[in-house]
Amino acid sequence: WQDRVNLILGVLIFLSPWILGFSDISSGSWLVRIVGILLIVLSAWAFSNPAAWIEWVNVILGVIVILSPWIGGIAAKGAGTTWTLVIAGIIIAVVAYLAQKEKAQAS
Repeated sequence: WQDRVNLILGVLIFLSPWILGFSDISSGSWLVRIVGILLIVLSAWAFSNPAAWIEWVNVILGVIVILSPWIGGIAAKGAGTTWTLVIAGIIIAVVAYLAQKEKAQAS
């Protein structure tokens, strides 16, 4: 279930510049779009190739999403946008960590 959740969150992160209204911030917009694409690709790949390293990369991507409001200048758009990305990043990182833990116990 974790890979499905991160796949959906990857799509939402990719679309977030338009959904949350920060597509005019070039660096922030590109940052989250690239992270979204990576989440989509890695989560889809994890369906057929469950590997712990994929989940660790997703944890790192979640941390990048948490930090993205400040790294990419998105925080200037307001607290709502900032908190949305921070919460999404926390969910991505926690879900990926749980998936990694589950895969480690299964092996």
